[in-house]
Amino acid sequence: QDKLSPKYSGRFILFLILNAARSGAIRNLTFSEIDFNRQIWTMKADSAERKTNVDRFYPLSTQSIELLTQQKEQVINDLVFTSSKPNKSGSYVLSDMTLTNKLRKNAQSFESDIIGRTPTAHGFRTTFKGWATAHGYDDKWSEIQLAHDVGNAVQQAYDREQLIEQRRK
Repeated sequence: QDKLSPKYSGRFILFLILNAARSGAIRNLTFSEIDFNRQIWTMKADSAERKTNVDRFYPLSTQSIELLTQQKEQVINDLVFTSSKPNKSGSYVLSDMTLTNKLRKNAQSFESDIIGRTPTAHGFRTTFKGWATAHGYDDKWSEIQLAHDVGNAVQQAYDREQLIEQRRK
């Protein structure tokens, strides 16, 4: 059974692409994490499936804000992107396989630099990194956007700047 309509899944995939975020971060995204006025998504360190030990801040583009505004009509338990039915634990968080299946069904819509490669959500992050590098954006900016730790432990302890406005570009 398909838990995402084409319009709804398109929004999810576009939001994932626009923000270069992990699918788990978006599947667990809540409206309480969004500051619409400042256009920032604050992903807390202790959030489910986020793979981060520090708070992360995503500058949101106009397109991302528009997608979030469209999703407000779909809210269940503050989740931005929800399953149409609760899962085994009673949560409306989408399963990772729902997105994977949607990408597989529409594989012909996505071109890869590797012939025959099936698209994955993580592949969009790879595409973002390649795009940012090719367009001369600072490596640190793209690494922070990907929610990667930058530098060694000492550098991380002293350099906590999120460079939000630089990354917004």
